[in-house]
This record gives sequence, C-alpha cells and structure tokens, in this order.
Amino acid sequence: MAEAGGQGKVSKAWYLVPLFFGILGGIIGYFAVKSRDKKTAKNLLIFGILWTIVLYGISFAISYYLLRAV
Repeated sequence: MAEAGGQGKVSKAWYLVPLFFGILGGIIGYFAVKSRDKKTAKNLLIFGILWTIVLYGISFAISYYLLRAV
C-alpha cells in the first residue's frame, strides 16, 4: 500500500522497460514511476540512457570489426 505523499514501493520489473526499449523505455519508466518514487524514476532514466550508449558502442565495435576484416 502506498504511503502518504504518493510515496510507494515500485517493482524492480520496471527496469525491464529501459532494458528492452533503451532511452525511450527510460523516459516511459520515468514518467510512469516518478509520482511514486522519484529516485527510482531517475535511476530508470539513467539506466535507459547508459544502456543505449552501451548498445551503440557494441554495435559500432562489431560493425568496425566486420568491415575491417573484409
């Protein structure tokens, strides 16, 4: 049950949204959770941004390696 002031426990399953959708998922998670837990909302947004950067970096490294091998 939510505490007074809109503060309540947020499920860790929300971290799956930015995991699957990157920065867009982080934004969605942020706005969905911010009224209940601002710290978790901020962490979702940061996780979405960082995960997107990691995926682009991995994609770039693989592409560079494959193009260089030809």
